[in-house]
Amino acid sequence: GSNRLWAPSPLGQVSAMALLRGQVANCDAEVLVSKRVVQGKRRRCVGILGSFIVACMSAMRPSASSESLTYLSSTVVNRRAILPLFIAGGSVSIQQSAVADGSQVFMDSAIFERLQHFKDVGVPATLQDPIARAAIADGTCRAASAPKGRTFDGYHLWHHNPDRVDTVLKALTSLPSTNQPSKFVQAAKNSLPDACIAGKVQETNKLMAYDPKATAATLTAWHRALCKPDWEDPANEPQQQAVTAGFICIVTCDAAGMRLPAEAIGALSASIEYAQTASALICKAIPWTITRGPLVSFDKMTSFQ
Repeated sequence: GSNRLWAPSPLGQVSAMALLRGQVANCDAEVLVSKRVVQGKRRRCVGILGSFIVACMSAMRPSASSESLTYLSSTVVNRRAILPLFIAGGSVSIQQSAVADGSQVFMDSAIFERLQHFKDVGVPATLQDPIARAAIADGTCRAASAPKGRTFDGYHLWHHNPDRVDTVLKALTSLPSTNQPSKFVQAAKNSLPDACIAGKVQETNKLMAYDPKATAATLTAWHRALCKPDWEDPANEPQQQAVTAGFICIVTCDAAGMRLPAEAIGALSASIEYAQTASALICKAIPWTITRGPLVSFDKMTSFQ
C-alpha cells in the first residue's frame, strides 16, 4: 500500500514512481521491485538479457542466497519477466567484506597473463572490432590499475570509445616485449594507469555506437569462455573470470539502462574467491551444458531494446 521501496544499499529508500520513470537504476543496488514497476517503462530490463541482469546483480552482491538466484534465474528465462525480487541476505561461500581472504586477483603473475594475451593476441586480432577493443582496454586498466588501488565505473572505457580506448591500447602495445615478464609487468604498472584516465571526462559515446548483432556474438563468446564445461580455452583463472564477468555485466547493465558504479564492478576482483563465486553465479543463472549448449541463445538478440 506504500509507494516507498526499501533498498538496503546504497540508495536508501527510493520511490516506486522514480523506479517506474527509470530515474533509479543501478546494477549495484539491492532493490525490491514490484511486478507492476517491472511491467512498466523498465521493459528493457526484460527479455534475452533478463537473466544476465539478475546474474550480474547477484555476482556483485554475493550475499544473495543461491536459492534466490535459482528462483530468479528460472523465472526470468522461462517467463521472460522479472517477478518480485529482493537480492539480499543469506550467503554463498564468502562474506560481504570486500576482500574475503586477502588474496589479490591481480598479482604480478595474473597481470602478466592478462596483458600478455591482450598485447600479443587481442589487439592485433581486433583492429576493426570496437566491442572487443573496448573490452581489452577495460580489462587492461582493471589489471594494471589494481596495484595502485584505482577503480573505474563500468562505462569508463565502454563509453569512451575510441578516444580513451585507443589511448590505452596504444600504451599497451608500446610496452616492452613480453619475453621479459618482470620488465613488462613493471612497465605496465608504471605507465598504463595514467593512460586509463586520459581523455575527456564527459562520455564520448553511448551503447548505440555498438552493433547489436556483433555485441550478441561477443556476449556468446564471453559466456562460452566462462561457462561451457568442455571449452578448449576457458576463462577459469581468477583474473580471467573477473574481467570476463565484468565484460558481460557492462553490456548487460548498459542495455538495461542501469548504472554500473566502480564499487560494484570492482567487487568482481576483490579477491580470488570473490571472482570465482561471481563466475559461478553467472553460470548458474544461465548454464551452458555440454549436451544442450547455452540455456539462452544471444544470437536472437537483434536490438538493445
